[in-house]
Amino acid sequence: MMRHMWLVVGVLCMVSAGLSAGLVDTFDAPLPAATITNSNLPAPTVTSGGPSGYFLRLVNDGVNSQSNRYAYDRTDAGVYQNVVARFDFAGYSLDQAADGFSAALIPTGTYGTTGAGAAFGANESPNAAGVLGLGFRAYPAGTNHVTLNWNNQELARYAVATGSVNFANGVWNQAVWSIDALGPGSQQKLDLIGNVNGTPTTVTVFNQYVFGAGPFENRVQFAGRTGGLNMNVDLDNVNVSYSNPTTAPGANPAGGPVGANTLFQDFDNYGTTPFALSPNTGSPGPHVLAGGPTGNYLRLIRQTGNLNNQIGFDRVAQGQFGRIEAKWDFNVLSGADGFAFALVNTGWNGTTGTGVATSGGWEEARIANALGLGFDIYVNAGDPGPYSVNLAWNGQNVTRTIPYDYRGAWHTASATIDFVAGGANVTLDLIDKATSTPHNIFTNYFIAGVTPYESRVVFGGRTGGATTNLDLDNIEVKWLDQIAQPTDPFHWRGITGDYGTNTLWTNDVLPGGGDNAVIDVGVATSGTRYINGTGSLTVTGTGGLNVSGNLEVASGAGQQGTLHLAGDSQTRSSTDFFVANGSGSTGTVTVADNARLTVGGQHTVIGRGGVGQMTQDGGTVSLRRLFVAEGAGSGGSSYTLNDGTLTASDQINIGRSHTATFTQTGGTVTANNDLYVRNKQDGGGSSTDPATYHMTGGTLNVNGTHTVVGRGGMGHFIQDGDSTVNVRRLFVAEFGGSDGSTYTLMDGTLNASMRVEVGRSAAATFTQTGGVFNAMGALEASPDNFSILIGRDVASTYNLEGGTLNARTIRKRADSTFKFTGGRLQADLIEFDLTNTSGTMAPGHSVGTTTVNGSYTQLAGGTLEMELTTGGNDLLVVNGRVNLDGELLLLAGYDVPENTRILLIDNISSDLTTGAFADLPEGTWFGVPGVTASFAITYQGGTGNDVELTAVPEPATMGLLALAAGALGGYIRRRRS
Repeated sequence: MMRHMWLVVGVLCMVSAGLSAGLVDTFDAPLPAATITNSNLPAPTVTSGGPSGYFLRLVNDGVNSQSNRYAYDRTDAGVYQNVVARFDFAGYSLDQAADGFSAALIPTGTYGTTGAGAAFGANESPNAAGVLGLGFRAYPAGTNHVTLNWNNQELARYAVATGSVNFANGVWNQAVWSIDALGPGSQQKLDLIGNVNGTPTTVTVFNQYVFGAGPFENRVQFAGRTGGLNMNVDLDNVNVSYSNPTTAPGANPAGGPVGANTLFQDFDNYGTTPFALSPNTGSPGPHVLAGGPTGNYLRLIRQTGNLNNQIGFDRVAQGQFGRIEAKWDFNVLSGADGFAFALVNTGWNGTTGTGVATSGGWEEARIANALGLGFDIYVNAGDPGPYSVNLAWNGQNVTRTIPYDYRGAWHTASATIDFVAGGANVTLDLIDKATSTPHNIFTNYFIAGVTPYESRVVFGGRTGGATTNLDLDNIEVKWLDQIAQPTDPFHWRGITGDYGTNTLWTNDVLPGGGDNAVIDVGVATSGTRYINGTGSLTVTGTGGLNVSGNLEVASGAGQQGTLHLAGDSQTRSSTDFFVANGSGSTGTVTVADNARLTVGGQHTVIGRGGVGQMTQDGGTVSLRRLFVAEGAGSGGSSYTLNDGTLTASDQINIGRSHTATFTQTGGTVTANNDLYVRNKQDGGGSSTDPATYHMTGGTLNVNGTHTVVGRGGMGHFIQDGDSTVNVRRLFVAEFGGSDGSTYTLMDGTLNASMRVEVGRSAAATFTQTGGVFNAMGALEASPDNFSILIGRDVASTYNLEGGTLNARTIRKRADSTFKFTGGRLQADLIEFDLTNTSGTMAPGHSVGTTTVNGSYTQLAGGTLEMELTTGGNDLLVVNGRVNLDGELLLLAGYDVPENTRILLIDNISSDLTTGAFADLPEGTWFGVPGVTASFAITYQGGTGNDVELTAVPEPATMGLLALAAGALGGYIRRRRS
């Protein structure tokens, strides 16, 4: 450590005379007094050759692991309301620059008026008690960031465009940092001037108010650091001025100290509730201003377009309370859009800060897990008026009313929330401060389903194309009638805090692996959380678990773990969720009632090296990608959905690496990308390890392009019961190794809006014994202009044994098989020889045409069903031989007039039609109940080989024959209307 001793006596003399000396350092002699601290030589060195003479090289390119400081002595004793700090800086590296530097005002009360100053963990991050600073960061690659730091915390980080101001290209820039104290903090603005000695470009990096960072006696410190990579950091023309000597505001607000569990903020005093202001999305941001009716006030938004600003107060009341009383003064002009008061849930929005997300604008007050009061001053389509008040709960509007025009004058809002059985009563009054006139908005408005929750206050406001001013003052919120905490052992006390804090559990003991822990009220927060051991964690009631890292149940080789989610609870993992994450591990998860599980990371894996089991009997599970059975040892993992909803914003993989089962008996599954049943192509493992999706109820929606049963491995899909499957493309057996993959439709409905391929790359079988299969989507471009393809590269089979198959175009490979032994077939085009062994061929869809590009053979057990209507009749067009037996079933929808000729089969080939329908040889007359005429059938109509009917006058004897038709096989009947 070394010191520059120039002008120390002069500085002290100026301070003793009561003058504001300021700090000026051009690094040309003489130099102000400063203390140098360094690691790894060279130390900070005054160097010649700068644009205006000498400059300071703080750290050096080519030298790793430097941590250097340059701390000036105090130049100005006392506290000043306004500080402006200017300095020139340049950074440079031959390769990747690292790491950066900081400029800071360090409190002399903590670090002395001289000496080494404040030590930081990383010199580009000026985090230390009481220190106000700026960090300039050039690492990792692409980083050109400024941070604003106060009192050992990074408040905000801003990206600066390198085209305007570059921290590492060797060009000199200038920083201008102004700090204006007002009320319980200061308004801070940073301008950076790029290429200050050439063609300058000015960028305003931030302009925001910082609570707590009020005036304090300070001195200036610069610090720089290199690591495994390095850079030059050069400084010059340091000029820090202090003006307007002042004293810090009082420690308590008017009227005495703030009571327990009470928020108070009048923007005049220290000692009141701390707050944070959002980094504004427009300029200017929130400001504390002087000159309000009772002193300082906050202008949250002002008449500038497209602002979206917040003020978030720190938590002041821990736990749940039965009553909340809130008052605040506000003044909002006419314009757009409005603002809201919100009681946000600390478990999901933190105990400090802003960044609260809304559904819609702030004026609607719709925030997840929060109660809000919105003030909407702009009329949109459907709005009740230009100055409505909105009451919202958990992201949904509850009621909206137009009380009176509260715009353009200061008002006091007074709100009371009483938590009662089954919900909460809300009362809101607005009082005109000029006239003291009260206006009741709601009185005990009941909101069902609201339960007590730990909360803090956030205000938010916005403008759009139209603008407004919104001012706030004298905010006071009281949390009353505290609710008793749980007392059973290993229960969460209901206070938002870290899961690992033993005092937040009822017996002041952190639950161990053998304990059965319960969170049934309040929210426990955590970084990565492992649920291991023979015990369990149950999140139920109104409790919550908010994990910022991974949530892992049975994590590690040989571990076991159990997680139960029930009641109205919420559990969130911001990154990944693993069940049985380790060789030989076994994990169990259950979801029931109205519980919610949300996974924000890429992966939810049930069985990741171990065997995982997840059962959902209700509730909501929302995630990105779901994998069941990933990695060696995960075979036998399963997911069972009996009720509730499972939504994947990306893909679902059942059997990614090994044998797995997904069982769905109810509820709804939605994959917004693809669904794979046994995805060896991506996940590996043996191709003979099958995966199965067994569905007996509920709904499956696959919104991605592909649903693949067997993708490099063997997959099986079994659909039965009252179930519905909605997919786009369905592939059975894609990629080699998926031989033997199957889809079995026993009951329910399968809808494919694009093409279906049975045996895309390997041998596959689709068996339909019941249900309805609709392959009716628009045809894709050639060569994929089909609805169903049986065997693209390998011979495959479709067995139609029951149910109904509706398709536009069915195509098959020459050696593939379509077995029509039962069920009902309705298609527009069949591109192969078709044999109807014992099914029902029903051309078209309702009245329509089926074309068979091949022969049509109907055996004795088969049926041809033809519909006759006034708009036309069904038609079977055959581009091959026609051989008939079995039943002809006519569905007559009207009384067919005499002499009407009806073409049933258009035989395009030159071959005669052979055979005949049972009991209907050539020329047979027969009757249909409800049709006056009789029908005569011929197999030699049209060009001599078509099947036609002619309605002929019915002789008296035909009436008797018609009555006996049912006894002759039941093949003629009138359709019921």
